[in-house]
Amino acid sequence: MEPKKQQQIHPITILGLVCSLIVVVNVLFVVLTASSAVTIKLLNKELVILEQDQRIIARSADVYDQYKDDIDIISRVFPSADTILTFIETLESASQRISPSATVKFNSLTPIKYQDTSYLLLTVSLKTDLEGITTFLHAIELLSYMTHVTSIIVNTPDGFTKTADVAIGLKLYVQNPFSTE
Repeated sequence: MEPKKQQQIHPITILGLVCSLIVVVNVLFVVLTASSAVTIKLLNKELVILEQDQRIIARSADVYDQYKDDIDIISRVFPSADTILTFIETLESASQRISPSATVKFNSLTPIKYQDTSYLLLTVSLKTDLEGITTFLHAIELLSYMTHVTSIIVNTPDGFTKTADVAIGLKLYVQNPFSTE
């Protein structure tokens, strides 16, 4: 039997394989590095946007704190579904001081929207004379709510100096959104 000859790998082949392996590893490294660079740039942009958002939120909180009292005052001028009963009680009290048989009737329980405002229409019915009408209108002006007189209808069967049936149409501006649910 003849001894088997082992094949020797030529050193240049080994060197070629090592160089090829180094080239493949370098290409992978360059691809991964380029991908990481894009990811890092994207993360940096996101960080800048988040920092800007935080500054905006902090500034908004400062502005809110600065004007909170003014916002509360303005909010009280426009009743919400929760505070509408206070308005009704105030209006009924003012109308019944003028006419004990006075009534307040809402024409609609759903606010009417016009541009960026919402309002409810209501009618106050009184039995009073001319002085009572002006006294009631003055009382409406003194209310801390935003109202608008839309109509005044006076039925005077006995003349202007006597008691008359009066219907006063009002708009009551309410908060937006106004929900009765």
